[in-house]
Amino acid sequence: PPTAGDATLMGHSLREDPAGVRRIINTSPQTTAVAPNLSVRENLTLTAGLWGLPRGAVRPAVEEVMQTLHLDEVSHARANTLSGGWQRRLSIGMALVTRPQILFLDDGDATCAVGKVADYPKYLQSAEFFSRASVLSPFR
Repeated sequence: PPTAGDATLMGHSLREDPAGVRRIINTSPQTTAVAPNLSVRENLTLTAGLWGLPRGAVRPAVEEVMQTLHLDEVSHARANTLSGGWQRRLSIGMALVTRPQILFLDDGDATCAVGKVADYPKYLQSAEFFSRASVLSPFR
């Protein structure tokens, strides 16, 4: 918990409602975080389940992310066989499949598989699904 002060995200107090904050946020770390021995689809499905998406919402969320990020092209490939760019795209998809209202992108370099960092907002908001998320990132 915070040692001083408070912050409110989408009406949830960091101090008073940390569980509420956790439910509405997610992050895509700079270091690609994928399960290397699982397929793209399995990574997305596992993440959705671990974050508590209702069972009936998992498959539609996975399909939507795969289509939007063009991961359907490699859906059955094991993550450890993908190039770095595809793994990064999968990592971002794993953050988005949880349907966060706020997404923190930690990408220290200027490029990514989905385009230049400056293109993230345009790309991520191109689909209705992603326009529901606020995208916070150190855009340059």
